[in-house]
Amino acid sequence: MRKMLCSCIICALRSGKPSGRFSQAFAAIGALLSGLAIILVFKQIKEMKKQFYLSSRSENSKILLYLHEYLSRNEYRDARRHIKFSMLGNDGEIKHWLDWTNVDKKFAYEVCSCYDQAGFLLLSDLVDDKTRQFFLRSSWGESIKEQYKNLSLYLQTAQSETDGGPPSKFFKHFVELHERAQRLER
Repeated sequence: MRKMLCSCIICALRSGKPSGRFSQAFAAIGALLSGLAIILVFKQIKEMKKQFYLSSRSENSKILLYLHEYLSRNEYRDARRHIKFSMLGNDGEIKHWLDWTNVDKKFAYEVCSCYDQAGFLLLSDLVDDKTRQFFLRSSWGESIKEQYKNLSLYLQTAQSETDGGPPSKFFKHFVELHERAQRLER
């Protein structure tokens, strides 16, 4: 094969035109190189997809870690604890929002605000659906549902100091986050 290829090349160089064998050999080599190039391109595309997947997983993990650290801050933890334990009436239900003290209102605002910010981030295109569901199925999802239940009357009927409407309009991402957590339960 090597002798034949060399003789074709020598013959082509002497005559100035490629012989039939040389053309066939050159075409076969070209096809082989093109095939190898295509294989390499597909391997590169596969590697790029893998890197993109790992990168997006890494970004989702960073967002989950950020949310956990954000929601675990002392002021938000204390606010959730206050709503859960200190605002219960004798009947075991949360006090009506008209009977709330200024401290109760401050803590209610903090709970709604922190979950609204979490909802803004989780409901954006920055987080994939799998990560969103993972978060909402965790203990944070349970906390969202519990706090929403405790604050639902406030969210539906109290007037927000900022726009005169109910807080549910102001904290719409918290409301949406709760609705999504509820749907996952079914």
